[in-house]
Amino acid sequence: GLLEKLKVDECKIYLKKNGLRLTGNKDTLIHRIKEHQE
Repeated sequence: GLLEKLKVDECKIYLKKNGLRLTGNKDTLIHRIKEHQE
């Protein structure tokens, strides 16, 4: 999917904007973004 193409830095920017935790590896970050978007 589109999220998998994001760089870790880009994931963290999104998470930071939305007040989400930045811990974990890339898979964890992407999973967190997916959950947030639903």
